[in-house]
Amino acid sequence: MITHNHSAFAPIIGFLVALTVLTAPIFAAPNAQTEARKSQADAALAAGRANEAYEIYFALTLNGEDDDETKLGFARAAAKSGKPHQAVFAYERLLEKYPRRAEFYAQLAEIYARLGDKEAADRSREMARSLSGGAAGSDQVAAASGVQTNGTVRAGVMYDSNANQGADSDEFQLGDFTIGLENAKAVPSAGAYLGANIDLAYPVADSWSVVGDAGAFMKHFFANEMADAELQQSLWGRGAVGARYLGAESLSEVKIKAEQFSYEFDRSVQSVGAEAIFVWAARREWHLIARGQLDDRSYSDDAPKDGKYGALEGYSRLFFGAQNDEWLAGIRYFYGDAKTKIYDSTGYELTTRVVLKYPAGVAGFGSFEVAPFAAYSSEQFDGAPTIFETDDRKD
Repeated sequence: MITHNHSAFAPIIGFLVALTVLTAPIFAAPNAQTEARKSQADAALAAGRANEAYEIYFALTLNGEDDDETKLGFARAAAKSGKPHQAVFAYERLLEKYPRRAEFYAQLAEIYARLGDKEAADRSREMARSLSGGAAGSDQVAAASGVQTNGTVRAGVMYDSNANQGADSDEFQLGDFTIGLENAKAVPSAGAYLGANIDLAYPVADSWSVVGDAGAFMKHFFANEMADAELQQSLWGRGAVGARYLGAESLSEVKIKAEQFSYEFDRSVQSVGAEAIFVWAARREWHLIARGQLDDRSYSDDAPKDGKYGALEGYSRLFFGAQNDEWLAGIRYFYGDAKTKIYDSTGYELTTRVVLKYPAGVAGFGSFEVAPFAAYSSEQFDGAPTIFETDDRKD
């Protein structure tokens, strides 16, 4: 949430930004030309012409071919033609449907190793080893089912030059009078944060899954000057359940969610609502992302702010370079329709981020990423900031 002169980079839900070539199916009966193209791609891959095979498989997916053999050919061609991130996605998509295929985990382990992601490579290799006793060795894909889970834990330190989002001074002039305000002056502070989340998916039909997630986050500032300020500590938690559709060129997902948070100026807030995301692979390296959400919020300590709050977001994501570096840029529009109209607001946020990926061995480190970003936000309230002013407040 963006409040009071505080620019922020809206997290995309991890979730979001980790998605790659996903698409909506076009159902069409196989014809002789399609089968000929598949045979041509198979022959090119067998002959070592991986780039040619990749182009054909990709064209087939754009035309709506969503069968398992095409997915498997696409995965192998991507891996052999130097497109590791596309290959990772393709194998993970196959594992959504066939989570007990040791062969797929073994291929993922090799790809992650080339990317320098030792932890992911070891995890995939262990899965392949544990499943190898019951996995068929042929190229035919065997059906299976199961719950897929993915979780992260993150922690770190931070520094904010204006941790309490304060003014330049504790005092201001009102005519001939000097008025002092407690805890009004900006306070710089170091701090720390800790968060965790888990995502779950259960395939129920071809391309369809029931999905859910849960997460929690906490941040704390250390400055003594903030000991009595509510802003010293922020807490947030959520749970959600919904449905996901994975097609040949897109991903669609809808969830019902519940959240509770005491974050920055908003304390003891309960929120229930819905959210949706759509990702479209316009081209191999270029993805368009749309998100929306609508919440009904209840402010335990500030009832006049109760009401409907929503947001619409649009982003463009481009992959480039030998390491599949990423560039993301977009806009987020948000609004509030509060019970007390002076708290109604509209605003927007512009964001851009670059993720530069470095393989293991660079500068003596393991694989790592550098991700600079910039954000600008503005929020316009319908009411004036004080009884002494008539213009609407802009933060």
